[in-house]
Amino acid sequence: MDVIFYLSGIREKLPRFKETVISSIPAERSKLCNSLKELSVTLRRAMAGRSICVIAAAKKKDLFDLLSIQDLLKNSKLVLLLPDDSEETLEVAHLLYPRYLDSIESDYTNLRAVLFKMINFQTIDCQALR
Repeated sequence: MDVIFYLSGIREKLPRFKETVISSIPAERSKLCNSLKELSVTLRRAMAGRSICVIAAAKKKDLFDLLSIQDLLKNSKLVLLLPDDSEETLEVAHLLYPRYLDSIESDYTNLRAVLFKMINFQTIDCQALR
């Protein structure tokens, strides 16, 4: 299971995110995308159902921009970090069918635990098929 990260506009929180989340995933199993275009290309290459996509949207605009690649996001297990918990933000987020929602302001420990379970569940599931 590969983990794809797109961290739109969280430069000031990036060191904490890397320390808490990205560092807990083997480097060969993770990819950090720096633009929506790079994310689109990466998602097109990913095997359907075999990737987890973690997206941090620092602004509502970032969340609305994701609607342009909504079809690509359906092929991965989506985790969203949202800028706020307003009704509008949550409505747009749910259009993308995320597996997990959290705040961009969180300490990311819950996110790390969720990713750990998602990665290990997929690994166990694949081994059972062999």
